[in-house]
Parts: sequence; structure tokens; C-alpha cells
Amino acid sequence: MKREDWKKIEDRLRFPGAKMSLRVDGRDVDLAVRTDKMKMVILVFVDGWAKGAWLDVTKPCPEQAYMRRHERYLWPKKERDGAAKFAKRFGKREAKKYLGDIDKKFVCFYPYFPSVRAVRTHYEKTFKSIELVEA
Repeated sequence: MKREDWKKIEDRLRFPGAKMSLRVDGRDVDLAVRTDKMKMVILVFVDGWAKGAWLDVTKPCPEQAYMRRHERYLWPKKERDGAAKFAKRFGKREAKKYLGDIDKKFVCFYPYFPSVRAVRTHYEKTFKSIELVEA
């Protein structure tokens, strides 16, 4: 897709209720603006659907590639720093025995993106062909 097409999408998706359609690697993807609490987000529909089963990390499916992947540490930074001090004082083996894997992360998928720019960067990295479907 060209820069002008992305600009057209960005101009169109400014208000709640606005909708645009894309063809991404042979699948129909609809981008719709919705409100989430006090902010506007871009909700993703793949082939007309947005299923909760696609967000389950334990059951991988091809539709997860269209969703926003979010990865975070299980423990906050303050706790990880404290664990590092503990490991330095008592040794890594003892720290692992009592604290477990302090650098563990969890992954989740969201069916929305915060902006068109986020959609663009994710889709251009992930997919080979992206086309704008004129409505």
C-alpha cells in the first residue's frame, strides 16, 4: 500500500463509528473506530468477525497475527530490582529457589490498536500484501 492510502485511512478513521476495509494476504480486515472508556481505539474484524477465542495465547491460531500482541513482565521493575539485590547477596541458585523466575513475561493479544500508525507498522512488518478496499 502507498503512503497516500494510509493517509486516506488515517483521515477517515478519526471519529467513532468510522470504518475502513482492507484486503490483507487474501483476508478481509475491517478497521472500525470505537471508544474504550475515554479514548478512541481501532477495532479489528477479520472476515467480519472479532472472536474472543482468537485472543487465547494457549491456543495459537492464524487470526492472532492480525491482533495487537502485548508482552509485559510478570513482576514490576521495583520487585525485579529487589530480586537482583537478593541474588547478589545470597547467590543466583538461592534466589531462583525462593523467588522463582523473576524475569518471566506474559503475553496477551488485544483486538484493537491505539492508532492507525500502530496498525500500519504491525501490518507492514507481518504481512506481504495489503490493499485498500474501496467502499
